[in-house]
Order: sequence, then C-alpha cells, then structure tokens
Amino acid sequence: MSLLPILIFGQQKIISGRVTDERGNPLAAVSVYLKGTILGTSTNENGIYRIAAKKGQTLVFSAVGMEPRQEIVDTAHTINVMLKSQVNKLEEVVVTAMGTQRLSRSLSGSVAGIMVSSSKKLKTFISKNIKRRCGELLQRSP
Repeated sequence: MSLLPILIFGQQKIISGRVTDERGNPLAAVSVYLKGTILGTSTNENGIYRIAAKKGQTLVFSAVGMEPRQEIVDTAHTINVMLKSQVNKLEEVVVTAMGTQRLSRSLSGSVAGIMVSSSKKLKTFISKNIKRRCGELLQRSP
C-alpha cells in the first residue's frame, strides 16, 4: 500500500533546457507551461528553464513575437527549444504602467496607439520621447 504514492511521485521528473531564437541567442521571459494545467515557469536571462513534468505531458513554449512550440516529455531530462520569429503576426500589445499586457478594449482609461511601418521610425519615436521626458524631469529637479 505505501509503494503506490512513491510510484506515482516517481514518475515526475525535473525537465530543464535552454530556449533560443533562430540565431542561437538565449530568450529570456519565455513562458513554459504544462498544457492543460496552470503549472508553469519562465526562462531566465540565459534562456534556461526548469519544470517538473511526467512522461507524456506536453510542454508549451511561448513568447511575444515568437511562434509557440510544443514538446512532448519523453525519457530525456533536457529539452532545448528554438523559437521562430513571428514579426508579421503581432498586431497589438498594450503595456500598462505596471508592465501588464492587455487588450486595449479591456482597459479603462485612455490608450495611445502607435502605427509604425518600420523599426527605424519606432526607434526615432522612442528616442524623441525619452529625450523629451528626461528634459522635463531635469528641468523640475532642484
């Protein structure tokens, strides 16, 4: 009777690995979770993750701007994953003051949007606004 819980617990193992992009660069903050559960983790700044899983469960890897990927847990203890860029499919991300991503229609308050046709325009827009905001803060300081 006491062997049954040990056998069930013994089926679970720690899976670890590294998540990279197409160029082999580590991807930080990638969500790694067990499909059909609320159990998950995220990768660190080196793209490394660790999660407890059982053989046959499916790990889901997802990140903003990347194509999600699924891997079935087998006998290996290491699962390294490469995520492909999904640049053209990203339509809208709203980042609130707290850093939480939400759909604009689910927010109360004002929402500002930016239509950017190239990354150069986005860099210029961000740069100008950072400089403007820093200038305002410097003028207010004693």
